[in-house]
Amino acid sequence: EFFRCRYDLPGNVKAYFISEQVSHHPPMTAFAYYCPEKNTFIEGDLRPKGKFLGNSVGVFLSGSTRIYLKDFDEEYIVTYPNMYARGILFGKMVLEIGEKATITCAKNDLLFRIEFKTKGFFGGSYNQVSGKIKNISENEILAEISGNWEKVMKMKRKTSKGATESVFFDSEAEKITPLIVADIEEQEDNESRRLWRHATKAIAGKDLNLATEEKTKIEEQQRNDVKERAEKNETWTPRFFELGHDSKYHPLLHFTGLSSETAEASNKQIEEFIFSKK
Repeated sequence: EFFRCRYDLPGNVKAYFISEQVSHHPPMTAFAYYCPEKNTFIEGDLRPKGKFLGNSVGVFLSGSTRIYLKDFDEEYIVTYPNMYARGILFGKMVLEIGEKATITCAKNDLLFRIEFKTKGFFGGSYNQVSGKIKNISENEILAEISGNWEKVMKMKRKTSKGATESVFFDSEAEKITPLIVADIEEQEDNESRRLWRHATKAIAGKDLNLATEEKTKIEEQQRNDVKERAEKNETWTPRFFELGHDSKYHPLLHFTGLSSETAEASNKQIEEFIFSKK
């Protein structure tokens, strides 16, 4: 199963995204993002593990994202917080993000450790965060960030004149760039939106019984495919990614393999890689 799309960004800038389920047991998804005109490239993997917690379900996320800014020759490593669905048996259904995540840039000797705070049973608020940006070698706190990650977060920084506070993120000031995805009819059978279209429609219609039936059909077909490959002694390999010596999945078209001539030439390479028909 895979998902692919592109973005048309301001200034006639193009960006591309590809993700693929590279393992079913255990579940694992690899992904890559390319934006040659901004010399920004992202790759990573997501390895979720679910656990029932009474009236909640926890999804514990391992793996990491690597962001490479070519103009500055900087790499940022991002780890993930966990997710929780509360109230699955009784009470109000709520989705929360909890625990800690980090962003590290070894070149700049910087570490950002942020805690996503879950709402307490008797008090507190949803979507609260607090974090600190540190100099790694000196363990010196350079800035603190706090607030509501869904609405507004503020940053306090140390300066020679004392501490200053400014808005770090304001969701009202942000714009969402729409995904450009092929119509369902034009997608391959195992592209995510086509594969899950009936289950998605059932969920949108709040028909959970039908959604479960459609989900079961997909999972049974996947199990049958695995059994058939085993009987034929065939080994399945991902289409867009490969497992590296570092035990992480990397795109077959790596950023270092893009054309150095022009961004337009790189875009053409990426489009041929992501959108080619099998």
